Amino acid sequence: MPKRMRDLRGRLAAAGLALALLSGCAAGQQPASTAAPSPAAPNAQTPEAPAAASFGEMEQATPGLRAMGEDGMYLLEQYFSGAMNLLYADFTTQQEVFVCAEPNCPHNTASCTSWLPFAGDYTFPALAALKGQLYLVLGASTEEQRPYISELSADGREQRRLAELEANEMIQSDLFADDKSLYCAVVRVEENSASQLLLLRIDHQTGSQTWLYTFPEGTTYGLDGVAGGKIAVVRYPDPNDPAGSFDHWLLDPNADIAAQLAQPPLFSTDNVTRKGQVYRGVLSLANLPAGTCTLTELETGKETVFSVNAETLGLPEEPTDFFCSLETPGIAMLQVTCPGQTYRFVYDPDQGGFVPFTLARQSDYTDGAVVPFGAWQDMLVLYIGDQAVRPPDPDLAAPEAPEVIVSQYALLPTGDFLRSEPNYQLIRLP
Repeated sequence: MPKRMRDLRGRLAAAGLALALLSGCAAGQQPASTAAPSPAAPNAQTPEAPAAASFGEMEQATPGLRAMGEDGMYLLEQYFSGAMNLLYADFTTQQEVFVCAEPNCPHNTASCTSWLPFAGDYTFPALAALKGQLYLVLGASTEEQRPYISELSADGREQRRLAELEANEMIQSDLFADDKSLYCAVVRVEENSASQLLLLRIDHQTGSQTWLYTFPEGTTYGLDGVAGGKIAVVRYPDPNDPAGSFDHWLLDPNADIAAQLAQPPLFSTDNVTRKGQVYRGVLSLANLPAGTCTLTELETGKETVFSVNAETLGLPEEPTDFFCSLETPGIAMLQVTCPGQTYRFVYDPDQGGFVPFTLARQSDYTDGAVVPFGAWQDMLVLYIGDQAVRPPDPDLAAPEAPEVIVSQYALLPTGDFLRSEPNYQLIRLP
């Protein structure tokens, strides 16, 4: 039976949001308002433009199996037990290659530059790209290795260990970067099994580490997005408090964090009737009772409000749940739940509104909607499913080798994506 490693999918650094796609009044769309808070955020302040960052715009990346470059992307695949291989997918040639210059290399020993051994079922290296730099991240410790963040050279063959954490520490989720430093949330587990969440800053050049803030005990926080030079932080409600709220702030990590968290949150939601997210400078708020989804550009305060109901979307019944997400590189997608059925839509600027979206992964090993994670020229970069293959063999004569499952990527013209036309240009496996 083919083995499949856990897929750490994520939105990675690529082109910025193109919210201009959402300008104007779409069919069935309410007029935009810039004078007052949206009805989707009755508990929110009027969003303020993020202050100019001292060290440039903040970027965000989720360490995972892929990281975008300028004309291609770096990939991790598990062809052999106990290791990952680093590959590069060239968008011009539409071909994946191992990051290895040795001819006839089997890519399964430490002598191969693409070979990245790991230990543990769920702890393995991941990729992230920020500010034009490629990183290799081990988020949690193994028996042999403490968590680390390493820089990879442009060709992926050389590593520079930028920072290493203690064995009782783990990187919570995403990485963030301005022009001077990396930032991440770190969970530290004490000997008594109590845990703390801390905000860590790592200097790009020297790797020096500064612990900026320890979040209060008894509450749960997470880093959720970026806007300008700030990081979006969410405080989760007490699970025993049915009236608790999800409170969101935009924080300057290099200023007094405690003082910033003492201010009223930018917005609050219950994550049931009202849901919110900050992604690349855009606040997305869904208001289920009002049947609206509001996108707000935080730097300009510009709002675009969409009606979400059976009439505007052509649904047989009124939605019981919905949320609008912004996917790289600025594609607005809407997921709507009706009794017994889930529908997906994508915003088409030529149509002036949301249209049905039907592209789905076709594989025996994975399912779900096809979501873009990058753009190149006039095309989107997509993960469209999986393939069962045999590991590379230098003699090309190993029919007994067990199959493994690897990801299948493709390019698709943006117009075809918006029309749900699967005219994929497959990126060939090595």
